[in-house]
Amino acid sequence: MVNTPHTTEPGTMFATTFKQALQRRGLPLEDVRDHLEAHGITLSVATLSYWQSGRSQPERARSLCAVDILEPFLGLPGGTLRSLLRRRPRGRVPSHDPAAVRGVYGENSDVEQALGDDFPHFNAGLRRLVVHEAVRVNAHRLVDEIRVTVAVRAAHHDARHLTVIHTLDGAEDGAFEVTVPSGPAPRTWFRPEPNCVVAEIPFGRRLGRNETAVVEYTVRTAATAGVSHQHESRVTTP
Repeated sequence: MVNTPHTTEPGTMFATTFKQALQRRGLPLEDVRDHLEAHGITLSVATLSYWQSGRSQPERARSLCAVDILEPFLGLPGGTLRSLLRRRPRGRVPSHDPAAVRGVYGENSDVEQALGDDFPHFNAGLRRLVVHEAVRVNAHRLVDEIRVTVAVRAAHHDARHLTVIHTLDGAEDGAFEVTVPSGPAPRTWFRPEPNCVVAEIPFGRRLGRNETAVVEYTVRTAATAGVSHQHESRVTTP
């Protein structure tokens, strides 16, 4: 599912993700209950059913511990389900603070160099909920592919795209590609001095406030030789 908007609240997103993971693994709720019991946590099938239907969600310490145990059992990256249980702050959405963004990425970072004057507005209208990143290293120890799945929520009306930036040691202008499985093609460009690939990945449609989208994309470089010495990922939070 790519560039797909949803109108779900956080609890519903948890229920949907939980249910889809169960379906992918072909697991009945009885097997989930038994797995939790083997780890010393007793939950009824009815409770698990409520979780996947959205009638209730984990709140107590024991239930949250159960969520942590279930993530690897369901084949989900650590923190995937937990992150969907965060309650939305009531009242006004905090304003975007460019200084806070600079505090995350550092003074004169590669991200700031890549975006230039647009840096203070870097994904200003979006909140990242879940990020899953898989990095491939080739036989020469060069990072040549990065696959990312990210769930975002619009903090304001009229959110149109997600901006992403990746530094690839083997990337050169025209020697990389950013692809999505479906949906509109992303707009991409290359900043040679910080060696950054930049892409604007459009959503299926403009998002209204509190609507969510799940975006999946892959960044590849055509280079085969060279050595990558590090890989770093930083994500801003409200």
